[in-house]
Order: sequence, then C-alpha cells, then structure tokens
Amino acid sequence: MTRKRVSERPGVVDERQIGLDFGPPLPRVREALPSEHRTLLELVARAFAEDPVATWLFPDAAVRAARYGPFAGLAIESFATHARVYTESAHRGVAIWQAPDAPPVGPARQLRLLLRLLGIARGAFGRALRMSDRMSRAHPEAPHWYLAVLGTDPDARRRGIGGALLAPVLARCDASGLPAYLESSNASNLGFYTRHGFELLDEIRIPDGPSLWRMARAPRR
Repeated sequence: MTRKRVSERPGVVDERQIGLDFGPPLPRVREALPSEHRTLLELVARAFAEDPVATWLFPDAAVRAARYGPFAGLAIESFATHARVYTESAHRGVAIWQAPDAPPVGPARQLRLLLRLLGIARGAFGRALRMSDRMSRAHPEAPHWYLAVLGTDPDARRRGIGGALLAPVLARCDASGLPAYLESSNASNLGFYTRHGFELLDEIRIPDGPSLWRMARAPRR
C-alpha cells in the first residue's frame, strides 16, 4: 500500500495537491514613481468612465476618456510635495492622497493650475470651478489625510485592491492620531468606505450637477 505524498518537505502542505484554493495573491501596494503617473492617470480615466461626476463634467465618452485622467492629475500638481500616490504591482488601482499640513497654494501656482484646468476642461471649465468651489468651502481645516482619488481597473474589481490601496495611509492615520477625509462621487461606494472605517458627514450639492458625499474616518488606537 502506498501513501499519497502531499509535500516535498515535512510539515509543508501543497494546497494544490489536496484541493485547497486560497484565491489570488493579495495586492502588493507601494508608492508610485513619478514615471508611472501617466499610466496611472490613464487607469483613472477607465475607472471613472461611468462615474456621475465624470459624466457630468465630460458628457461625451471620447472626450471623457481623453481628459478625465489629466483632470484628476491636477490633484498631484496641486498637492506638489504633499502628494502621495499609491499603486500595486500590476497597476490595477491608484490612490492619490494629500498629506497633512500642506501649505496654501500661492497666487502664482494657483494661476498656473487654473490655466492648466482651462486647457484640460475647456467646455467643462465652469462646471469644474463650481464643483471645486463647493468642495473647498466644505473642506475641513484641521490637519488630516485627504483622499482625492481612489480608482481600480473595471476588470479588476472585487479583488481587494481598493482596500489594499487605502491600508498604508490609514495605518499612518492611526499611528499619528489623524483623521482621513474624502468626497465620494458615487453613492454606491459609500458602503465600501464605511467598511473601512469612514462615516458619512453630509452631502455636497453642486449647482446644476450631481452630489458628492463627504466622509471622514477617525484614527484607531
């Protein structure tokens, strides 16, 4: 009588030989290099292709595909040295954060950003300004980590990538005792953020446009 071997090494079980399946490997998250930003902003355009705010800003699908990524990239330019961009090994997701205590944007850089916005948004310039104004008025003043963008590739959703992208900064929030803050542009995502410790604050109504939902997460000890 022979005995089935389940491992080449004593004490090590090969799950393939005994029929176990632990699913795909966990996403490996790291800070993105500046050279990767363009690829990641192309991902943002795909991730937000059907987003209510994106479709309001750029109703034409082809225009939205071309311009929403650069539009989101203005966050990186605005945050400058306080921008923190995270991705995972296969570029299936991206998170763009602003670190706490970022200095106010000076007049010269503000003008440059407005000109960049005008060049990117074009016909959506007025809508973008209305949205930015409402967001700025509601933005908290106390130090916090600000999640400006979180997107995953439509073909890679429900694989834990979004949560993995949140994890590094949420851990820093807990270690430093600082809250995290975001505005969700899609009501269907509120449950996801709630599962990661965020609480709904209120709703921002954009004139003649969609709503944004403000959420915050208190640090955990």
